[in-house]
Amino acid sequence: MDFLNDEDRLNNLIEVISGMAGLDFSQKALVDESDNPLNTIALGINMLAEELESSVVSRSELEAQNEELERLTREQEGALLEMSTPIAQLWEGILLLPLVGFMDAKRAEDVLHTVLHEIARSQAKIFILDISGVTVVDTFVANHFIKIAKATRLMGCRSILSGITPAVSQTIVDLGIDIDKLKTTGSMKDALDYAFRQTGFQLERQDEDED
Repeated sequence: MDFLNDEDRLNNLIEVISGMAGLDFSQKALVDESDNPLNTIALGINMLAEELESSVVSRSELEAQNEELERLTREQEGALLEMSTPIAQLWEGILLLPLVGFMDAKRAEDVLHTVLHEIARSQAKIFILDISGVTVVDTFVANHFIKIAKATRLMGCRSILSGITPAVSQTIVDLGIDIDKLKTTGSMKDALDYAFRQTGFQLERQDEDED
């Protein structure tokens, strides 16, 4: 390689450093076989460029992994939401949601969102919310049940709160909640009987023909 003059060396170093600042590592600092001190600087810059390029690639890979993880998390949250709010259409115009387990603020909001979406989709007229499987019904949970009932009523769908236990009754009374417009039943069977009567359906047992 021909020996480089200092001006060419400096211009080259400036171009390489400018490229590195823009994450462009395609250029390399020029090095010749002379004992010019600028060779040492050029070699150092080339080593630094290689390290930075490796770091940028690693960061890009990490960002891609994070995006994939976020996508999987969203899918899992969607699956868990469906599992935690298993709304079933029992009959035309009748929806049932049996809640099981613990209710917190996040799940309560998920339930409300899912219920209203399903009512809008199915145009249901009766929605049964069975809470017999809910582990704890405190002031927050009871208030949210009432909130769901009011929201469904605004969409033209009447709510039935089934599975009312003595403890839940006491909580509602202590809250001073007006339940005159809220239909409650002690069991899911009573709620289903009421729902079918309201929608005009009648279920009749058909006896098997005797031989």
